[in-house]
Amino acid sequence: TTTKPAPTTTKPAPTTTKPAPTTTKPAPTTVAPTTTPVPTPSFAVIGADGKPCLLLDSSISFPVFDGYLAGSFDNVTVSGECETNSSYISLSTIVNGTNVTLDLTFNESKTEWFGDMLMLTVADVTYSASITFLRAAAGNKYVCDKVKLVNTTADNETIAVSFDGMTLQPFQLNGGNFSLQSTNCAAPSPAKTSKVVPIAVGAALAGLVIIVLFAYLIGRSRSSRRGYQAV
Repeated sequence: TTTKPAPTTTKPAPTTTKPAPTTTKPAPTTVAPTTTPVPTPSFAVIGADGKPCLLLDSSISFPVFDGYLAGSFDNVTVSGECETNSSYISLSTIVNGTNVTLDLTFNESKTEWFGDMLMLTVADVTYSASITFLRAAAGNKYVCDKVKLVNTTADNETIAVSFDGMTLQPFQLNGGNFSLQSTNCAAPSPAKTSKVVPIAVGAALAGLVIIVLFAYLIGRSRSSRRGYQAV
């Protein structure tokens, strides 16, 4: 009798591997703070037609004033007047309890307009200086990044007024606005080198060479004559 063993079947246990969870943290985002530009103060004189007849955009300050007072024209009262060939603007403010007024006067010809006088009044004392360098072609605005006026009075007192980001037009505005045409402030002209000194030095050296040459020839001639006499 032959007995066959029963077949044995073993199924492998299923293997299940779960992937490990992956966690990615987002990189921190740094946002740079934004800087809002400070607008340039704008001052206007209103004409008889209700529109500006004189415009001045500028940050105005007097950083040095005889060691006594320093400040800027921030909260100001504006007044002025525009006539055919002349105009002026007056800015009044209070600094450390002291009344300060800045007056600018202008004139106009057929071809150009130009500044006349700047007057800074502190309390009851007025200091003045010429501003004829502020000029532009007729109908143009004057544009300059920085204008600094320093003047010493007869009493050795110093007045200093600074205009930053200046745009100025005291005549012929375009419908109450600045003209599109502009005159920019001139850059300082480069110093000119004088040619007189090099020429003078060259001439002196040439003269010295000629003198030395003549002295050498005369000395050589005398030496030759003495040699002939000895023979």
